[in-house]
Amino acid sequence: NRHIVAMNDSFIKGLGISDPAEALGMRPGEALHCVHAHKNVQGCGTTDYCASCGAALAIAACISDGQPAERTCALKRTRGGKEEELALVVRVHPFMINNELFLLGFMYDITQQQQRAMLERTFFHDINNIVSGILGASGLLTLKQGETETTTMINQLTLRLKTEIDIQRSLFNGNEIKITPFIRNIGIS
Repeated sequence: NRHIVAMNDSFIKGLGISDPAEALGMRPGEALHCVHAHKNVQGCGTTDYCASCGAALAIAACISDGQPAERTCALKRTRGGKEEELALVVRVHPFMINNELFLLGFMYDITQQQQRAMLERTFFHDINNIVSGILGASGLLTLKQGETETTTMINQLTLRLKTEIDIQRSLFNGNEIKITPFIRNIGIS
């Protein structure tokens, strides 16, 4: 029936409750205060939103296949009168007790990792757009004024900045760093 029958201390603490009995008999979305959990009289797992819920999909796959299942769950919940979004990895394992199927569920909060990854992608995208704009402007300046010491310096410093950004992106992504030398000594004092 997808009802909570037992919880560990970490889950109880994560729910922000002092008495575990408050959550016993609830479904996961109800205990986590999912904003969609009560949009249908049958509760969590039965709304249109639940069709794409990672927790509901992991539970359904585990029940269907009789094998452990893992999904990522994006959950919007109301807590303390405020809406917040969580990113969870939900892993569900089946086990039998007296010929009755139970599911052991693990939830890992990956919200901060997801937010950081999104900020990094946005930052690198935006900063690359700015560097591309500066490179384009320095090219136009060179066309207009001819190649001067100043236009060469602007162009080479911008290329150097682009290389530094590429190095940082590689470090964030855990990739091997490959640097192509192309910058001449421009004699900045």
